[in-house]
Amino acid sequence: MTLRPVLVTQRLVACDGRDEVRECLDRRWGPFLHAAGLLPVPLPSGLPVEAYLDRLPAAGVLLTGGNDLAAVGGDQLSVARDAFETAVLEAASQRGLPVLGVCRGMQLIAHLAGLPIERCSGHVATEHALEPALSSRYPALREPRRVNSYHQFTPRSPSGLSLSPASSELRVVLRSADGEAEALEHASRRLVGIMWHPERYPTPRSMDLELFRQVFDA
Repeated sequence: MTLRPVLVTQRLVACDGRDEVRECLDRRWGPFLHAAGLLPVPLPSGLPVEAYLDRLPAAGVLLTGGNDLAAVGGDQLSVARDAFETAVLEAASQRGLPVLGVCRGMQLIAHLAGLPIERCSGHVATEHALEPALSSRYPALREPRRVNSYHQFTPRSPSGLSLSPASSELRVVLRSADGEAEALEHASRRLVGIMWHPERYPTPRSMDLELFRQVFDA
């Protein structure tokens, strides 16, 4: 199998009793991305992302979960991570690279587009059904599914919101039964967000693998 590199952002964690902040990635991401035909390249936030984008034939960028957004009360680590991932998104956009945001990653995409991020209830350590997104650009999102849920905050949105005056729409394409946004996509760019964690299933699900392959051309 030929693996395509994908750049992966990481959670920031302060170490108790040490003057040290660590960058962490759930070890389950490696097997999941490998099964999707992708090779994860973790991004250290202390370096400019251009150092990677200019030297690696990256298939795109994956924004992972962890750390609340600063906009919803996160700490200084949230501020630092928001700034870094905003720069990552801008660099990826300038190069036309695909971006897929998971949980926090979707919230950041929505926040930067101007959507409010608000607290939700009943979405922590649970599972719920989603209706298929028949209008989605991605066949993998058109299938009915049940998804895990580990978030306390969610984007609120009308039917669509422009990312900028010259851009196409960012729209919610999947919602839970209680109306919360579960997946969004850009109408013309390969920019996708999902609120569930595909890496947390013991065996990677085919519909999640297919979504990653479709977004990143893996």
